[in-house]
Amino acid sequence: MDQKQEVHSEFDEINLMDYLNVILRRKRLIFFGFVLAVAGAGVFSYISPRIYRAETILEIGYIKEVVEAIEASSQIIEKLKLGVYERLIRARLGIPEEKNIEVKSENPGGTNLLKIEAEDTEPKLTKAILQEINNLILSNHQEQIKVKKELFENDIERLRTKIISLEEENESIRTQIEILEKVPLKEQTPASQFALFATKERLEIRKREIENLYLGINSHKRLLENIRSTKVIKAPLIPKVPIKPRPALNMSVAGILGIFFGTFLAFLQESLQKSKTKS
Repeated sequence: MDQKQEVHSEFDEINLMDYLNVILRRKRLIFFGFVLAVAGAGVFSYISPRIYRAETILEIGYIKEVVEAIEASSQIIEKLKLGVYERLIRARLGIPEEKNIEVKSENPGGTNLLKIEAEDTEPKLTKAILQEINNLILSNHQEQIKVKKELFENDIERLRTKIISLEEENESIRTQIEILEKVPLKEQTPASQFALFATKERLEIRKREIENLYLGINSHKRLLENIRSTKVIKAPLIPKVPIKPRPALNMSVAGILGIFFGTFLAFLQESLQKSKTKS
């Protein structure tokens, strides 16, 4: 067993030395592959257009009392994907139809924040695009808030009108109670006593209805007070450093791939040479 292990060990060492010898003999080829790959990546990075990215963050408005968003973040993201705002942005900024507008958006989980990014070869344009998107979203949300406020205010007015109507009914009921109470006790009949009791009960029911209506008014007022408008948390800025291309990264990856490719060619060339020698 020991002899077999020694033979295997020597065989592995011989194979390893053979590999190293091939690499050393073909080092120029490997180095050439490395240099060629790095140079190619450098040229590619140099001629590739510079891509800039700007970002903005919005806090979507909501009604605090019921935690209801003015507009769901998923809906805004879908609008951006479908290009709902694109036509207006192109018209306002004078962007031609053939130029692509690259916009990405996401909603960090568990928040009412919306992060929007724009990418373009013109750094100033990325900021301008995001500003227009912000303006469109804010304007749209202001309109929605206005509609919601009008609905709440109309409900409050309706409740107040109902309270006035019930108060008028109560005055009539109180008058009936006064008339029934003025009847002398000797002249009261079971029917008149029941009528007095029923009238007083009706007055209490109306009072409770009015109390509930006032509670409804106060609830609507709280909703009005707790409406939070959408606002810009992070305004877009003109990016100064491009995100693409990345020369250092491109050349590093290309260099590693070049070494592997050069090594592959070295062993291929060695194999072909051995085949010719044997033949």
